[in-house]
Amino acid sequence: MLRPSSMTPYSRHRGGFTLIELLVVIAIIAVLVALLLPAVQQAREAARRSTCKNNLKQLGLAFHTFHDTYNHLATSNRPPTAGAKRIAGLTRLLPYLDQAPIYNIYDQSRQWSDPNTNQRLAVSTQLPTLNCPSSASATKLDGDPDSATTPGGYAANMVGITDYSPSKGVAQSVVPFATAAGVTLSGLFTDPADATNQYYAGLLPQNVDAKLRDVTDGLTNTIAYVESAGRPLVVRKGLKTIGSLPADRVNGGGWCRPASDVLAEVALADGTNLSGPGGFSSGTVVPFNATNGFNLNGRPYPDTGYYKTQGSSQAFSYHTGGAHFLLGDGSVRFISENLSLKVWISLLTRSNGEVVGEF
Repeated sequence: MLRPSSMTPYSRHRGGFTLIELLVVIAIIAVLVALLLPAVQQAREAARRSTCKNNLKQLGLAFHTFHDTYNHLATSNRPPTAGAKRIAGLTRLLPYLDQAPIYNIYDQSRQWSDPNTNQRLAVSTQLPTLNCPSSASATKLDGDPDSATTPGGYAANMVGITDYSPSKGVAQSVVPFATAAGVTLSGLFTDPADATNQYYAGLLPQNVDAKLRDVTDGLTNTIAYVESAGRPLVVRKGLKTIGSLPADRVNGGGWCRPASDVLAEVALADGTNLSGPGGFSSGTVVPFNATNGFNLNGRPYPDTGYYKTQGSSQAFSYHTGGAHFLLGDGSVRFISENLSLKVWISLLTRSNGEVVGEF
């Protein structure tokens, strides 16, 4: 009697994969995944970096439209007295960033941290145009450290953050490093609201109606906005988050806070110190991407030390190898973190007379 075809020796021989064949297939799949994952991650980061650049381009259009409308730039007002009413330059730009509804409910006669419901609704709004998608703090909120408005101490989780901030200029602490790099800093700017606050003015100094005509070094050679990502978290080289909020924080990050404006210092390469708070006796000094700012680490407000009521932010990004900067002419450049101190300092001042060249 003939066997059924399903019972032929041939059919029994082809019944499935051997264990060795299965292991080989799994190994091949694992190798392919290992090869593909970095490519996928690189593609995602390239897309995020492109979005970040586009955000700054939108900011540049708003920056110039505001100047065309009012014949001066959208600078921040930051009186030094605790509790004094303050308004950030970014707040003034809201109508030109397609954020008129937020601007319309923001009451400029009140402090930004005023408990009025509409004011709190306005400042707590996260604005995607002001956030780098690579940043780790896109869902974080900044707070109010002013004891005059929040007697209980730092009031966290109040304010939508920004990863882009106006460049005020260069701190006096940078002078010895500038001199060593071949740059002579001259013409100290004195804050009209605080005679004790002096620095070398950039494109957007505070408490004055700055104009484009003030930029005698050339708009193409002067930084208007810097990328300062991750605030109010403290982040250092290697994307290391230091401590935790609210004790460990940069004084800055909220888009409606003038304290978020950046006054540039230089830093040790590992981000453990900045030139201003105490300087350093040795170590490699870099212009940016070492840290996103000085860690207040529970210091009182106003700080009786170096920063007083000023912000402590610095230029920093989550992008590999550099950061985005908006120049005065409206162009956006991704600048290498290996930029020389000489060129870096020259790009931050508006009328120091340097010849920048290629960067």
